[in-house]
Amino acid sequence: MQNLSERLRYAMQHADISQSDLARKTGAKRSSVSNWASGKTKNLKGKNLVLAAELLCVKSEWLATGQGPMKDSWPFVDFSIAELKQLPETAIEEISEYIVMKIEKQKKLAVLS
Repeated sequence: MQNLSERLRYAMQHADISQSDLARKTGAKRSSVSNWASGKTKNLKGKNLVLAAELLCVKSEWLATGQGPMKDSWPFVDFSIAELKQLPETAIEEISEYIVMKIEKQKKLAVLS
């Protein structure tokens, strides 16, 4: 993918997010998102870049430049980052606490071995 608009459209398709969704969730104007996707805007920077990348579950460097991996590796096969982000904040915190607890337990077991 040679440019921002191609990468953005590709990421939107894979995240199943429309231009309207992206505009609403990033706080950008609908016309701005249309310009990003059509190629009228050549560069996406700052807050808009970070928010769009986060929402689309891609790395901001990849979205902006095409360099590096598109995504961080995701260890879970049963659900995506996007699905996880749709959960209420309290559920995400509970999941995070559980994972941290499991990691700490594994570290203790490794020390004892």
